[in-house]
Amino acid sequence: AIINAFSEEDDAKYWDASNQLLPHWLTIVQHAQQHNYESQMLGTLMLQAGRFSTELANYDQAEQLFQQVLEMRIRMLGSEHLEVAEIQNALGYLYHDKNLYDKAQELYQQSLETRKRILGDKAHRGLAESFQNLSVLYKDRALYSQAEQFGKEALSMHKQLYGEVDYHVAS
Repeated sequence: AIINAFSEEDDAKYWDASNQLLPHWLTIVQHAQQHNYESQMLGTLMLQAGRFSTELANYDQAEQLFQQVLEMRIRMLGSEHLEVAEIQNALGYLYHDKNLYDKAQELYQQSLETRKRILGDKAHRGLAESFQNLSVLYKDRALYSQAEQFGKEALSMHKQLYGEVDYHVAS
């Protein structure tokens, strides 16, 4: 339940709960690290705490959480895993938010390549997210032809996943 207080979506009803629980989540992470404890659930908690910290613009804390969970997941799952790609993408988003475009691009690209190797051409939410994030990054860098290319890939995948009239397609 403590992890579920974080929402994958920008849902206002979770904002207050997440804000109140964040110090407790960080205490859990600290205690787990002191005892060299690693688990999937702890990794999920760290990833969500990192995402929330990013939204609060607490970038140093978010970066530390993302780096730690990335290292943990690679130890636990190996580097060729969708959860590792998800963390690379989240860390890329953080760097993108900080206008560290080279670092963001490298991580977005690693995430995309891992997802492609694992999923192939299969339509998947994570692949669509990677294409979309790279499209926005290239737009922000005024690299419009690359932005368009990745944007078209994202749109195509969103249509496959959600249909023509879903908000993912409209946005």
